[in-house]
Amino acid sequence: MSLILNVPAHHVDAVGRYFAALPNCRLSAQVLGAQNLLVTLWVRDYLEVQSHERELAERAPGSAVISRQAVVRNYKRLGHVLDESGRSRSVVPLPLWREG
Repeated sequence: MSLILNVPAHHVDAVGRYFAALPNCRLSAQVLGAQNLLVTLWVRDYLEVQSHERELAERAPGSAVISRQAVVRNYKRLGHVLDESGRSRSVVPLPLWREG
């Protein structure tokens, strides 16, 4: 689940650190534009996201969740093709650099 947030400037560093410290956080980054924080979390259900949104409201009054984006199922991850259970079925090597 990715959240695009608008956090008051005086709270953005603390909120970014809060999300980054969560074990299920994969990305917590300040961004330029009308929204200033992007957070990606691995969650099992939407109730986990609601819990984080409540925590955000307590930590940084005036914050707003601008967008929520969910991926229901990954078919490939870090070069691994996944089966229906999310287990690696095969590997597609990732080109890390180009020669020549």
